[in-house]
Amino acid sequence: MSIKIYPEEPCLLPVTYPSNPLEVYSKTYSDIEDILMCFKTKASDNESDVLVKYYKDGTGNGSVSGEVLVDESTHTFTMVKTENDIVPINPKGFKMFIGVKVSGLSKMLWLRVNQQDCVVIEEDGISI
Repeated sequence: MSIKIYPEEPCLLPVTYPSNPLEVYSKTYSDIEDILMCFKTKASDNESDVLVKYYKDGTGNGSVSGEVLVDESTHTFTMVKTENDIVPINPKGFKMFIGVKVSGLSKMLWLRVNQQDCVVIEEDGISI
């Protein structure tokens, strides 16, 4: 399934899991220190090449920024894309990647997202 958005469109981009995706690591939502959500074409791309959003400030030290929302009751992580987040047109689409920094670990956990899902950026038909 693909989601189609426009380069300057403000929108919410949710990723929902059937259960707590941290449970397999013996972690809970209260263990979260920071979250990043980003677009990439392949796993080896740099996180900040296209668009990256953080739950806090990218270091885990800041207050909650509102760039990434977490709903524990529905196990949903949502990227908040604003109109200032301009993403290049890409008809093949970007994959969403989610990294979660939890207490007790120095590296972020990579939460798997369905590889068939992508975010397609297409030309906006409205210019005003």
